[in-house]
Amino acid sequence: MKIEFDEKEGKLFEEIIGLYSISKDIMIYAEEVGGESFSPATEEFRHAFDHLMRVFAFKLGVKQADAKYAIENLMPAYRHLYRAAYNLLDYLSIFFRDKVQDEMKSFSGETLQEIFPEYYKEIKPYFVVEAPTEISKLRSEKDIGKRNKNDLNKYTEIVGRFKTYYDEIIKIKPSLIEYEDEKKKKQAKDEDEKRKNRLLQILIPVITAIVGAVIGAVIGWMLSIS
Repeated sequence: MKIEFDEKEGKLFEEIIGLYSISKDIMIYAEEVGGESFSPATEEFRHAFDHLMRVFAFKLGVKQADAKYAIENLMPAYRHLYRAAYNLLDYLSIFFRDKVQDEMKSFSGETLQEIFPEYYKEIKPYFVVEAPTEISKLRSEKDIGKRNKNDLNKYTEIVGRFKTYYDEIIKIKPSLIEYEDEKKKKQAKDEDEKRKNRLLQILIPVITAIVGAVIGAVIGWMLSIS
C-alpha cells in the first residue's frame, strides 16, 4: 500500500528525516566518546518514533482521525528529535570541557607556556569565555517550534571545535609529560647541588678549625721538646 503525503506533510517529513540523520550521528558519537547511552536523548527518540507510528497508522487506515492528524503528530516528532540533538550537544559540550580541564590540571603554567602556548592564547579562552557565551546565546534564542536548524548547526560547530582542541591536547600530552619529567629531574639535581654546597659551607670552617687546632697543638708540642 502506497503512503501519500500532501505538500506540507511531505516537506515536514523530509525535514524530520534530515534531523533524524543529524541526531542519530550525534548520538552515535556521544556514545562512542562517553562509553554509554544517553538516556534523555534515547527517550526523545522513542517519543519521536511513537508520533511517527501514529502518522503511519493514520495513513495506512489503521487509525481513524481528521485530516490534521498527520501534521499534529509530525510536528511533535520533529520537536522530540530537535530536543534529542540539543541534549546530546549539551552532553558533549560538558564532556569535552571536563575532559580538557582534567587533562590540563596536572601541568604547570610554565610547561604549558613553553611547550603548548596555544592553550593560553586560544584554547582556554575559547573553552572558558567564547564558547560558553555562544552556547548561552543559542539557548536563549532556541525555539523548537520554528524548525530552524541553524542553531543546531552552530552548536554542532562549537562541539566540533571542542573535539579538535581536545584531540590536539591528547596529541601533545606526551611532550608535556616529558617536559615536566625533565624539569623535575633538573630541579632534583639543582636541589642536590644546593645541599652539597650547604654542607661544604658548614664543613669547611669546621675542618679549617680542626686543622688549625691540630697544627697549633703540633707546633706547641715541638716547642716544648726543643
